Amino acid sequence: PARTQSLFSHALATGQKHYQTTQSLQLPAVITDNQDVWSYMQHEASPNFITQKHIIAPVGDLQQKHSLSGKIVCIPNADPGYDWLFSHNIAGLVTAWGGTNSHMAIRAGEQGIPAIIGAGEKNFHLWSTMKKLEIDCLHQKVHCIQ
Repeated sequence: PARTQSLFSHALATGQKHYQTTQSLQLPAVITDNQDVWSYMQHEASPNFITQKHIIAPVGDLQQKHSLSGKIVCIPNADPGYDWLFSHNIAGLVTAWGGTNSHMAIRAGEQGIPAIIGAGEKNFHLWSTMKKLEIDCLHQKVHCIQ
């Protein structure tokens, strides 16, 4: 029993170390060749701007569902699982992935909510960590406000 516990503890520690290592890795969005996992260029995304509106608003914390009203909400995917956001009177929406025909793009357009759909990983990370954003959909510009 003691030896089994020692083996289990060692396996657990090793697994945790490997998990930490994999958390620091970043892979390309599309892998077309074995070599893609060793090195790649992260290209700038071409976000899709929904509506022609201009807003300046704080970035909301998705975990604080009770205080999303009047805020720009950043979510990873533009899928129907986030449809509940539209019941919170959000000021704007930013997604890392998705396109102009995605569910959230269509819903944002229907609701007249300025949105950036498919911002890309790099932009999404930057914009989601800001205190406030200025989104100008007509001119397709985003200004970060600390």
